[in-house]
Amino acid sequence: MVQNLAISIGNANSYVAAGQGGGIEILLNEFSNRATPSMVAFADHARCIGVEASSNFFMNIKNTIYDIMVLLGKPYKEVKAEQYPFKIEEAPDGGILVVVRHLGEERKFDMTQVLAMLFTKLRYIAKDSIDCVLSCPQYYSDLQKSALIQAALIAGLNPLQVITDMSAVVLNYAYYRTTKEDPPKFMAFINFGQSNLQCVVACLTPQEDTATIIAAESEPIGGSDFDKLLADHFIKKHNLTLNQKSYLKLVASCEKLKRNLSANSNEIPLSVESLISEEQDFNSRIERATFEELAKDLFQRIEDCFKRTLESAKAQTEFELAGVEMVGGSTRIPAIRRIIQDVFKIQPSTTLNTDEAVARGCVLHCATLHPGTKVKRDIKVLGANPYSAALQCDKNHRRVELELINHDRKHVSRTEARNNLEEYIYSARSTLPDGDEFKSNLSNTLDWLFSDHGEEATEEEYTKKLTELKDAKSLIDGANSKNSQNDCKMQQDDGQVQQENGQMEQGDVQMQQENGQTQQNDNQTSQNDCQMSQDDVKDSQNDRQNSQLSNHLSEDKC
Repeated sequence: MVQNLAISIGNANSYVAAGQGGGIEILLNEFSNRATPSMVAFADHARCIGVEASSNFFMNIKNTIYDIMVLLGKPYKEVKAEQYPFKIEEAPDGGILVVVRHLGEERKFDMTQVLAMLFTKLRYIAKDSIDCVLSCPQYYSDLQKSALIQAALIAGLNPLQVITDMSAVVLNYAYYRTTKEDPPKFMAFINFGQSNLQCVVACLTPQEDTATIIAAESEPIGGSDFDKLLADHFIKKHNLTLNQKSYLKLVASCEKLKRNLSANSNEIPLSVESLISEEQDFNSRIERATFEELAKDLFQRIEDCFKRTLESAKAQTEFELAGVEMVGGSTRIPAIRRIIQDVFKIQPSTTLNTDEAVARGCVLHCATLHPGTKVKRDIKVLGANPYSAALQCDKNHRRVELELINHDRKHVSRTEARNNLEEYIYSARSTLPDGDEFKSNLSNTLDWLFSDHGEEATEEEYTKKLTELKDAKSLIDGANSKNSQNDCKMQQDDGQVQQENGQMEQGDVQMQQENGQTQQNDNQTSQNDCQMSQDDVKDSQNDRQNSQLSNHLSEDKC
């Protein structure tokens, strides 16, 4: 379990950071992303939070809640409800209620409950660690900070303190970009995100491990204002008439266009599929110079905020800036960097992680609060006024959240059971030949799965169907295995008979060989007898010759 946990809720994205292994790590969500979109969507069967809500935004815009940190703790009268696709009503206490359709009925949630749902998701990313430090914009009132803490309590977290975004950035810089030997210096820090601009001037005293914020200013302007500015420009230029969904689609495309304009000064194309109608796309072009001319009023407001910060700091003390550090995604706009250089007379730097600087600073602050953690440098950020309140968790909201969590878990389990059944059917079918007995069982189950009853079946029914298929497959495999064994036994018996026949044939051949050898012996005996007869005849002839010779000798004597 994580000891030093920090959660940075941005208006566009949220980050979960933890102190692990002597360093700071940004924890990944279930999609292996470092950033989790700050969105909560409601559907008929379950809630979708984070990446899922963002991915399905244009298919469910009336039930997807965004701008959570902008709306949190605001009175209904200060909100332009018509600019949002989801329905907003005034709560009995004058706050905000969002009206959505969930679990087949209309339901109402206040913004604290919606933020608690996002916290529940982020707590899951943190593997259910609860002790944490939270961040908030520096312009937040105590009422908004209390709502932030209440949302964390509803989600089951234990927020130790709430610090401002800029306090976290200053702490991050002081810890990693200064050493104990450095002399005191004054730094300006700028955080320009999706919905707001924050700027501070701080005096860093590394030898004393302190950082004092001497001036702070904010302006309710962010990257989304530039996106809407571009969208309104194209609508006016091309005389477009768009519904709310098409307008939001154009704004999302303009956000990507803005990024391309920040990286390229030449003319950039814009293409939005099926914007005007299902069969009609939208195409246009714009260059950076035109964009900067359109946004000159916004740039002026940004410049004024920087000047107010600098003037407020100089009213406190005389100083000379040593540097300007920028964080936040909207600082990537080239014109913003030029304005910073013009106002502060220093080239801005980005030595900190632009998107994660706040979350990392919160981890450092959490480490100083946690009794089980020892940090190398216990840097104090003075003038930041960290907020903590001994609030009691709203039990009714906590009960509702637990009910929704339980329902979401059941829906996830049901979906997994259905997917397991479907995956097994397709996997098994791919290995079976046509006409196989078990293949018909799979086809019947697949037809049931996509029938009305199968679509609405429970987790238990899916699990039962899968078990039945596996049991049937085991029986068929067992029968096939037994038949295979019998066939193998018959083949072995046939082989043994063939072997015995082979041995008999070998015996016959051997007998034939022996008979042949006997005949050869008889022939040899016959030949020997003939030779003996010839020798006898020869001996008789010799005897006759000898007898005749003897007679001749006798006659000679006479």
